[in-house]
Amino acid sequence: MILSRRFVMLSSFSSVDWISTWLKANQMVVQPTPNMAMENMNRPLILVTGVTGYIGGRLVPRLLEMGYRVRCMVRDPVRLQGRPWQRSVEVVAGDMLQPDSLAPAMQGVSAAYYLVHSLAGGSDFHQRDLTAARHFSAAARAAGIERIIFLGG
Repeated sequence: MILSRRFVMLSSFSSVDWISTWLKANQMVVQPTPNMAMENMNRPLILVTGVTGYIGGRLVPRLLEMGYRVRCMVRDPVRLQGRPWQRSVEVVAGDMLQPDSLAPAMQGVSAAYYLVHSLAGGSDFHQRDLTAARHFSAAARAAGIERIIFLGG
């Protein structure tokens, strides 16, 4: 479901393959070139949140394969240790419930994947999810991020 040109919402049943297909269909795929290492700074920077989860952890290597620069925002960067792609991404610490921690992750980003949910957080998880999404949206707007891809639960 496309909410606007800026916000795209995916159902919880969406797969990484569907996301890859959507990127290609919307001409958001970067074609690898022989000088990619030198050209890397000109590649779009994509922010991925929720990278310790099932979809986020599988999306990051797909984005890297497609030639994107990837920045991962996590509450605890130690949780990314051992991931085969860890050295190929930027890692930024941030917490959706602490709005001041979001700005550094948003700088220079053209698109952001919001794959964060607090289902394990007790009976008021839905309120925390709403608050976190509002913080993220406000920070993205302030940073001038062009597109947010939101995975709904």
